[in-house]
Amino acid sequence: MKYINKCTICKHDEFRNIGTPRIDKNFPRKNTSDYLILQCKKCGYYFISPEIDLTIEEWQILYENEYFLGEDITRWQKRLRESERKKRLGIIINRLKCNNGNFLDMGCGEGYLLKDAEKIGFSTYGVDIANNILNENSGCNFFKGSIFEANFPDNFFKVIYMDSVLEHIINPMETLSELKRILEPGGVIFFNCSQ
Repeated sequence: MKYINKCTICKHDEFRNIGTPRIDKNFPRKNTSDYLILQCKKCGYYFISPEIDLTIEEWQILYENEYFLGEDITRWQKRLRESERKKRLGIIINRLKCNNGNFLDMGCGEGYLLKDAEKIGFSTYGVDIANNILNENSGCNFFKGSIFEANFPDNFFKVIYMDSVLEHIINPMETLSELKRILEPGGVIFFNCSQ
């Protein structure tokens, strides 16, 4: 196990202990370590220590095993999520002044946002390490794997969207560099982090 002693974003070495993460019952090493959620006192980045060192296969099992379907979602929660997606797409369109071009949802989950983006004119692409996409016959181009394995061309996306993904990534700076490479000049990256 690798304990983190410097922030992976700004390299600062002072943290706040936020608490403990919810550990999935299928987490392979849930009883072998006490994981903590820490927040960098300088830049505010949240991360887990010790570093979670699962294999890609173990991550896929976790995310495909009731990660999305395990929670009972009320009608109110469903309407709230729909409203949030529409609001976020509105922010993106307002910033771009258009609603077309290639749109990537990194960590797309079930693909609800991709369906919404497709309906308003975007060409949609989803990347996720697990295949939870609701309808494989939709217009979304889905890639199961990492953003690096997807190997998109330079300047390919007008929009890159990430909802509650960045805090799960062990190599955030490398990932952000890859996103910068595949984002077209003047494009938009939209981040939302869960707390």
